[in-house]
Amino acid sequence: MARRKTEPVKHTCPDINHMINTISRIVKDMSNYNEGDEKLDILSQIQDWQSDLKNIGVGRFCDLEDLRNSNSALREWGNEMYNEAESLEEERDILERQLEETKERVRELEDTVTQLTEELEELNK
Repeated sequence: MARRKTEPVKHTCPDINHMINTISRIVKDMSNYNEGDEKLDILSQIQDWQSDLKNIGVGRFCDLEDLRNSNSALREWGNEMYNEAESLEEERDILERQLEETKERVRELEDTVTQLTEELEELNK
């Protein structure tokens, strides 16, 4: 169905991938540190991780809130599309019934024309 231009938000998978990659990178970096590392280096790295994690999940303007808003917009749009499809299906059913009724009326009229044509031919003999 060519309705994709009406979607309210862009694809969210790249955003999800970015968050997964950031968290995976932090976990990998954390596992590479040990007790012998310089404490100042570790503290600096922790601040970087903290900043990255805050961007993902802390506050009203974090990545997860953006994702929540996108999902909400997609859900609402999907519900609207579902309701529109239901309405169109009902309209189609009504039109199909009207078409069948009209076809039946046309058959009846054809029969009447045939009968009248036969009567007219009989009278012209």
